[in-house]
Amino acid sequence: MITFFTIPRQFTGIHDIIQSNAILSWLQIKPKCEIIVFSDDPSVVEFSNQIGVKCVSHFKSNDYGTPLLDSIWKSAKSTASNDLICYINSDIILFPDFAEKISTIKLKEFLISGRRWDIEIEKLIDFKSDWVLTLKKLVEQKGILHSETGADFFLFPKFLMPAMPTFAIGRAWWDNWLFYYFKKNKIPIIDGTNIMTVHQNHDYSHIKSLRKNTTNKGLEREQNKIIANLRYWEDTNISDSTYILNENGIKKTPLSQKYLRVYQRYFLATLSEIKKLRR
Repeated sequence: MITFFTIPRQFTGIHDIIQSNAILSWLQIKPKCEIIVFSDDPSVVEFSNQIGVKCVSHFKSNDYGTPLLDSIWKSAKSTASNDLICYINSDIILFPDFAEKISTIKLKEFLISGRRWDIEIEKLIDFKSDWVLTLKKLVEQKGILHSETGADFFLFPKFLMPAMPTFAIGRAWWDNWLFYYFKKNKIPIIDGTNIMTVHQNHDYSHIKSLRKNTTNKGLEREQNKIIANLRYWEDTNISDSTYILNENGIKKTPLSQKYLRVYQRYFLATLSEIKKLRR
């Protein structure tokens, strides 16, 4: 059994559709999973009550009102009823066989994540229809597999949950820190891209720290980078996995991929840093 926890934004406009599609898709997973929503926004609380999932409204936020991960992850660990726990972004659609595919993993310790498929969805999904086949066909026709930075779910045994620093959610770097934490502690990382996850595209107009000369993640991205405190060769992502999940279970990551990541993280990244210093 799995406990999902997530941090939605206000249910307005396109985000009402996107988040409804995502969270309602998790309710279709068999066997049934636990869902914990973290928000103090009235629209989120109302939605949670309507669909019968737990909503936690007490947590820390930064000066921009963005939820901070340290208190939320700690609360999720103490609140979750299941041995497996999964942080997932509230714009990600999962399919009913998600738990079944996770159950093929027989390791005691692991982190599984995976690259997402990006797609435009502008209306509510009818979960009483043949939505799985319809959505998978849409992904095959119009979906784009995100780069290795597009990992939006992080599942692991609850006893492995780290003490998360004070990262602002959705502002980059915290996921790199998480991958690095598991890698540094020699806990297997599994590339679960084979488990299809669907990301519904949206803009970043909700970010209050957007300023001139910032990325779409705003000033909070730079604050997260400082908190992560990763040297450039420690910038870790799903490409640094120990195993790859396929239809037959997990297999060790090919040596060719491991060598490629060494080349990218040390040689190419070093060249990039040298160019920055010369500017």
